[in-house]
Amino acid sequence: MAAGVPVVASDRGLEGLAVDGPNDPHRALRANSVSEYVEAISRLFEHSHLREQLSQNGRLLIETEYTWERAGELYEQVLLRR
Repeated sequence: MAAGVPVVASDRGLEGLAVDGPNDPHRALRANSVSEYVEAISRLFEHSHLREQLSQNGRLLIETEYTWERAGELYEQVLLRR
């Protein structure tokens, strides 16, 4: 995602990332078996708009939620809760 490429990953690989919840933009495709990976990758080859959507939304997630500034804010919140 940080590289701006579409991601296909398993539930474990996407664990903890807001990639496909009901209120989240579509950011990655999930696949947990060989056939699911084949289907997901095939969809990416066949649908350029899906590739673009995943690339843009994934990159935006990283740029907004996984920066040093955001990590510092979250860490500060933990310290101030004592």
